[in-house]
Amino acid sequence: MSNIWEFTTTGGIEIQFYETEDKYLRVKCVVVDAVLDKDYRENPFKIHKPPFGEVKEQGDKIKIGAFFVKPEDEGYILYDKDETPIYRSELKIVMDPSGKFVALETPYDRVGMVQELWETRTYFDKYFFMGMGEAAYTLLLNNQSYRIRPFADLGNQAKVYIPFYCTNKGHGFYYNANTFDEFQFQDTDDGEVVTYKTKELYFDYYTFREKNPKEAVARFYEFSNSNSLMPKWTYGYMQSKFAYETEEQVYEIIEKIDEYHLPVSAVVIDLYWYRVMGDLDWDRAKFPHYEKLYEDLHKRGIKLVTITQPFYTSNCKNFKEFDENKLFVVRKDCTPPRTIVWTDWWNGDAPYGSCINPIAPKAQEIIGQKYSELRNKCIDGFWLDLGEPENVPFQAHYDIYSNDIFCLYFGHEWIKLIRRALAKTDPDYRPFILARCGFTGTPGLSAAIWSGDSSSNFVNFRRQIYLGLNSGVTGFSNWGSDSGGFLSQLRLPNEEVYVRWMQFSCFSPMFRTHGKQTPREPWAFSEEVSKIAIDLVFLRQKMMPYIYSAAYETYRKGYPIMRGLYMEHPEDERSYSVAYEYYFGGSMLVAPVVYSSEENPVQEVYLPEGIWYDFKTLQPVQSGVHQIEPALDYIPVYLKAGSVIPLEGELIVTESEKKINDPCVWYNDDGETNNYLKGDYEEISLQLADGKLHAENVKEEKSLTVKYVKKDGSVITKNIVLKIGSNTIDLD
Repeated sequence: MSNIWEFTTTGGIEIQFYETEDKYLRVKCVVVDAVLDKDYRENPFKIHKPPFGEVKEQGDKIKIGAFFVKPEDEGYILYDKDETPIYRSELKIVMDPSGKFVALETPYDRVGMVQELWETRTYFDKYFFMGMGEAAYTLLLNNQSYRIRPFADLGNQAKVYIPFYCTNKGHGFYYNANTFDEFQFQDTDDGEVVTYKTKELYFDYYTFREKNPKEAVARFYEFSNSNSLMPKWTYGYMQSKFAYETEEQVYEIIEKIDEYHLPVSAVVIDLYWYRVMGDLDWDRAKFPHYEKLYEDLHKRGIKLVTITQPFYTSNCKNFKEFDENKLFVVRKDCTPPRTIVWTDWWNGDAPYGSCINPIAPKAQEIIGQKYSELRNKCIDGFWLDLGEPENVPFQAHYDIYSNDIFCLYFGHEWIKLIRRALAKTDPDYRPFILARCGFTGTPGLSAAIWSGDSSSNFVNFRRQIYLGLNSGVTGFSNWGSDSGGFLSQLRLPNEEVYVRWMQFSCFSPMFRTHGKQTPREPWAFSEEVSKIAIDLVFLRQKMMPYIYSAAYETYRKGYPIMRGLYMEHPEDERSYSVAYEYYFGGSMLVAPVVYSSEENPVQEVYLPEGIWYDFKTLQPVQSGVHQIEPALDYIPVYLKAGSVIPLEGELIVTESEKKINDPCVWYNDDGETNNYLKGDYEEISLQLADGKLHAENVKEEKSLTVKYVKKDGSVITKNIVLKIGSNTIDLD
């Protein structure tokens, strides 16, 4: 029998089903009468997996891999492998007001294209939905809608839409979505309804089923190639501001770092390090001795990160070469196509500029080489901004693709271009790329994202938790925000906002302060606030073994560092509605203070079933709802019972009701090269069982302090030596 099954609805929509080699169900839907070019609708930036498994008829259903499908007049019903119905799909063409269907004359014509292809899914059980990228302002997607298009929202947050969502039952759905496609998630009397709308008159999606949301997310990391392990230093504290404008200003920062002995992992320099945008080179007038600056930072263990953008001004060093080699976006409505230029805030004194085309035939050769050369100009990491790309004219084309189409993929292709160039010229270098946008699979390119130019207030701060959690669901585990908020009306941020944001960032995957024209350095505030902020930087450094091990878990297993409570407690229905709490790695539960003391002096904290331990006091706390009044220097963080948590020079072991607890992993490598890919790493298994600590796979001897935290509130402290190989230590 065929490995593809297809039928046409009474409404004239062809639906095709097949199983892929790696056990995903792919469903394709197309309006039969529409004139659509196959190469256009299945462009190379989408995920394409060919058919593999057999299709079998079983009664009134079709068995396709782990699913059953039952055709209906206007769609189909999808069933699990045990023939339990998941949802009913109804497809229809929504016409223009005249009611007449008009096929497109060409696949690129947008004129008069008012008809849409809709799929409405009605789920047969109670479902919660999570995902959609850095977009949601809620923990769940239920009763929310999303329109796919990356964009920057100054003072709010950047939007990075990833068309993937999972359910509380462990289903995962990924769409090869188009720009401007819409998702609507609605709770109705008939059940949960998800409506998908596209003007392209074609769409396809992949689905799979795992036992719970955590495993569904892990499966998506595998599906989308989102696993990567960034350098260890990128998980430390990064100091940034818009902007350090001169070499002297950076040395002033270095002096303060020395004064407070701060463990800063990187200094980030914004757009003043170059003369004009597009130079891709240091401005010797402002940074005459950047080589010495780089050396002085490295003596302190501090890396140097600089910003670049996709825009090139007409007076920059590279404009003429790029223009001659057709590396910019073009107008297609002229013969021959020519570079399209315009003016925007980034032009400065130049009369015009343009945006690169990262898929131009010579882009990898020329633009990639420019970025490779930056590695030799004393730059450790790359910060990519404006990659939506911001404010590009609608006439712009990237080869055959209009900006409306390609903006979805621009950030990913730009990052991929840089990543390939670095891998070619310096294969042992483990890169760090921080970007404001990307797409499916971008994290697998050793890239992190941040949430854009947020405003410094509690409203925007609260949103960060949702953005971080749903980013993690969709592959972007390495996520962060501008600690303190980017915009603060040209004055220092409100001190309470700053402290609470810094506390949250200390327990976020990426920890970087950043702000516009006003200080964000931890020493720049009142004595009380500065002490709290400085202590958080030291705490971050102390937690680095735990954080880096959590990053390794993402790389190996696909579990995001920052994850909703529902991932660890999928059977606890309340965990799907706890808005401002999350797991940080597998052993810490974090409940940031997200309201001002005036708005809400009492904070409610929910702890799922089990024993918990306050991270600051190490005192046991029972599960359930707790009302606390957090002091300014306190962020509620709780350690899960039965955990072994590696810190700098220390292990915290928490007693549990279980005799044998799940093992925890302590991961070590050189932190900077790709030698870990050759097996040069240490993956220590740490497990509490019968009051004993078992440590396996130790490769280098370690002297440590162990704190064994007991259920009765006592703490037993021991100095131990972990010897090479296996160790068993009696903790009582």
